Amino acid sequence: TLLDLPGAPGCIIYLSPEADAPLETHDVTDADVLVIGGLVDKCVQRGLSLARAAALGVRCRRLPLAENLPRELRGASKSLESLNLTTVLRMVAEWRECGEWPAAIARALVAEQRGAATRRGAAKEPQPEAAPETHACVSSLSLT
Repeated sequence: TLLDLPGAPGCIIYLSPEADAPLETHDVTDADVLVIGGLVDKCVQRGLSLARAAALGVRCRRLPLAENLPRELRGASKSLESLNLTTVLRMVAEWRECGEWPAAIARALVAEQRGAATRRGAAKEPQPEAAPETHACVSSLSLT
């Protein structure tokens, strides 16, 4: 379990949109583990990841979207209320690479928009059948 990790529970940070505090650079060390989860359901159930973090006694943070959303993206979409797992992972990876939330958020959202446009285009035109892909489960994200 997560609590069996060396340094647990102090090294674990759950990401939850309901957390009070945003994820900041000083919150994360190279030894920390970010828990990025996704619930697949027909309706959004608020507070589940926050409750899980509290039950485990681990830190909980949210992505600092409200504080760092680029001006041109503010109010542009309701899709920021419920981000998919790939977009969240991309945001965190971009943030660790560039060190700035506004740039990381913009890059991740632009990449997601490109992906959505590609998926819409693929749905309109039949594509040749490709060989099945093997997907690896990402068990941890190196924050270095």
